[in-house]
Amino acid sequence: MTEREFFIGRWAAELPMTLGVVQALPDEKLDYKPHEKNRTAREIVGHLLGHVEDINELMLATGSINHRMEIPFTNIADAVEQMKKSGAKVESQIPGVDENTWAKKNNQFLVDGHSHFEMPVGMTAWILLFDMIHHRGQLSAYIRPMGGKHPDLYGPSGDSAAQ
Repeated sequence: MTEREFFIGRWAAELPMTLGVVQALPDEKLDYKPHEKNRTAREIVGHLLGHVEDINELMLATGSINHRMEIPFTNIADAVEQMKKSGAKVESQIPGVDENTWAKKNNQFLVDGHSHFEMPVGMTAWILLFDMIHHRGQLSAYIRPMGGKHPDLYGPSGDSAAQ
């Protein structure tokens, strides 16, 4: 198994867990944040949507990604639909990226038009996936204080029927 193939498998496993966390957030409390320095749940969900679109742009291997800090959505159902659609596009695009492009083709990661870093497609994809997992973790800590039930992730949660 190549590293790119391993990424495909991890993407297929991690995206549904991220969707489960997003789906657990109550629509009426998306402005919740546990501290003034934290982002709101809405901002984090929009940021996650941006990462999925960033990976889609990355798979085109154009040489740069214009990082999306946040993509707007109207409610959780809309965010989930956007993430499913964009996530499916990622799954369909990655197999078309050859191993040489994945491992060696450098892409610039642009934030507000300024180069933040430059590295191979594969490394950038991993950074974006790991950052999605990080932000999913932030959101998972928001669920119960927002009044939601925590979904199972890598095992049963305290709210799971399996407990």
